Amino acid sequence: MRHDMARAKISAFMERQDTVYRRYPMSNNSLPARYAHAITTYLHGDLRSALAQIDALIQQQPNNPYFYEVRGQALLEGGKPQEAIAPLRKAVALSNNAPLIEMLLGQALVATSNNAYTDEAIGDPARGRGARDRSADRLHAARNGLWPQGRLRAGRSGVGPGRLSFAATTRRRAILLRAPKRASPSGRRDGSRLTTL
Repeated sequence: MRHDMARAKISAFMERQDTVYRRYPMSNNSLPARYAHAITTYLHGDLRSALAQIDALIQQQPNNPYFYEVRGQALLEGGKPQEAIAPLRKAVALSNNAPLIEMLLGQALVATSNNAYTDEAIGDPARGRGARDRSADRLHAARNGLWPQGRLRAGRSGVGPGRLSFAATTRRRAILLRAPKRASPSGRRDGSRLTTL
């Protein structure tokens, strides 16, 4: 069953909506099919319907952290970070602090623009609290207006299997953001033109 659930999740996130519905037709009432339907529904803009589908999944399996995770992710990506926090906290607790779910919770906390939540997302690196702490320098940079430095750190930490191009692109963007402003085409920083005699 776990394998089927993982396949459904991958299909919903990676494939086109029509492909998902061919793979998991609406007549298929299995748990993996319903999971795929809920994910693809929220990804294609029907948050209200997706939340109803996800809530039905949670009602069927109230201790499944991945249902709470997808509920929180749908809310976060639907522009409701404050509402995403509770299901993501539940997902973290049920999953024994799964790092990817902790990162999603950290994103929701920061997206609220509430400094108390941002401080929680950064955490205390001395306590070794997992994934949210590994991205603490980026969160700190974003919160304190040090975005180019945060992008540079993201580029450095983004190196991994299959992630080299992401790291290189992020690093280039950070360097461009840090670069001093260049003179305008007119030759002056303020954009005014030099007059000649």
